Amino acid sequence: MNRKIADSRWLDRCAVGVLKTFSSVDRVNKRLRDRGFSFTSKYLGGKLMLWSFETEHESEGFVRSNFFWEDTFISMEKGYSSLAYRTRLVWANIRGTPMSHCNETFFKKIGDLLGEFLLIEDDTAQRRRLD
Repeated sequence: MNRKIADSRWLDRCAVGVLKTFSSVDRVNKRLRDRGFSFTSKYLGGKLMLWSFETEHESEGFVRSNFFWEDTFISMEKGYSSLAYRTRLVWANIRGTPMSHCNETFFKKIGDLLGEFLLIEDDTAQRRRLD
């Protein structure tokens, strides 16, 4: 039991952010390095990024000071909270769509029913591929 507790303590030194768009996080990482933070950053999939800092104090400072991340991220939370589960992306493959409905408007309506529509594959939008 103690091993499980010890293994999860690294999460106290982490922060998870939700990207506004699929853009680079280089700017955030540069700001952190310029101010002497020791960290690693990892893409978690979807719109999520994880930062792991050397100390819990650095992690708290990063989350509190939105100067580092406000222009690139919607939100930032300490640790690996339920945020990761609320923001996962799913690629939906919709089969049997009538040809007359194969357009972004139709797929956006379906996507919005399930959560949030992000984009339509280029080949589908250009009608190069309709499978």
